[in-house]
Amino acid sequence: MFDLYVQLLTAACCGLITHWGYFIHGEIDLKAARIAAGHLLAVVLLFCEKWALEGMVAEKSFKNTTVIAVAYLVALFTSIISFRLLFSPLRHVPGPFGLALTKLTHVWYMTFYQNSLVLHDLSLKYGDVVRTGKLQTHTKFGSGDRRLFWQSESCLIFPLY
Repeated sequence: MFDLYVQLLTAACCGLITHWGYFIHGEIDLKAARIAAGHLLAVVLLFCEKWALEGMVAEKSFKNTTVIAVAYLVALFTSIISFRLLFSPLRHVPGPFGLALTKLTHVWYMTFYQNSLVLHDLSLKYGDVVRTGKLQTHTKFGSGDRRLFWQSESCLIFPLY
């Protein structure tokens, strides 16, 4: 149908659009399973489209689908990582490098230690305000949010608090 290079460029652009149009806005931790299922469904549909509609052999359809999916994922994750390191509103907040990239680092820490101990150790190492996620901080004292968001009038806090 289209040249493979055009499809790769389109997939990369879709990865960037997905990040800047959806992933960048708010916390989506609870939607992770649905997001993964949606991406898997899209890959399966792309394979079926290449195999049935374009008349490719199954092996070639699988290879093309894999290359297109990798182009999408590389663009998506490159955009996510560069945003979190260079453009995030919390980029100036100290904390471990891994926690600036992904919340999975925090989950990994909690497999070995209690969350309260992890946060206490981070506070001792990095100070009263520590970045613990893409848009999350831990404050040792309640006044830390004011220091972080002094530029704006409003500061959204998770309803659990």
